[in-house]
Amino acid sequence: MRGERDQKRHPLFMAVFLLTFHFSPLTSQAIQDNSFLLEEAYNQESGVVQHISSFTRSSGGAWGYSFTQEWPLGGIRHQLSYTVPIQHTNPTGTGLGDIALNYRYQLAGTPEARTLIAPRLSLLLPTGNERMGRGSGGLGFQGNLPVTLVLSPQWTTHWNAGATVTPSARNV
Repeated sequence: MRGERDQKRHPLFMAVFLLTFHFSPLTSQAIQDNSFLLEEAYNQESGVVQHISSFTRSSGGAWGYSFTQEWPLGGIRHQLSYTVPIQHTNPTGTGLGDIALNYRYQLAGTPEARTLIAPRLSLLLPTGNERMGRGSGGLGFQGNLPVTLVLSPQWTTHWNAGATVTPSARNV
């Protein structure tokens, strides 16, 4: 019985481990900001625009897709981005969710650093239809503090702490 229970925990442990740490040798040609499902503390370098797509699907058939585009503002210190979500819920169908306009400041670190910190502030625009379950119905604000630690040339870890506030939400 105990061995069966340990086998069920093993995939969960591996998933948490793989989401917390990722293997990436750091060389001058390596792309460092390639974490999946976690926000890293890397802003884009001058002349580099990053495109990020994400898709999730629940067992009930609802799904969500988002597209984010990150743009540097004159260098690595400041970055603007936007996120456009498309959501599908049953039985209301598919439509636009609440769009996010994001600003990130590279507080500490460069792509070669061992410790990087890049706080993000976001304005959440009520573009989704709250009656259809695709938006909050009010203007929102979000803050996130991603911290990236390069533990060795082979191991990097990303940590996130954040909060979202939507004072006039109507979909509660």
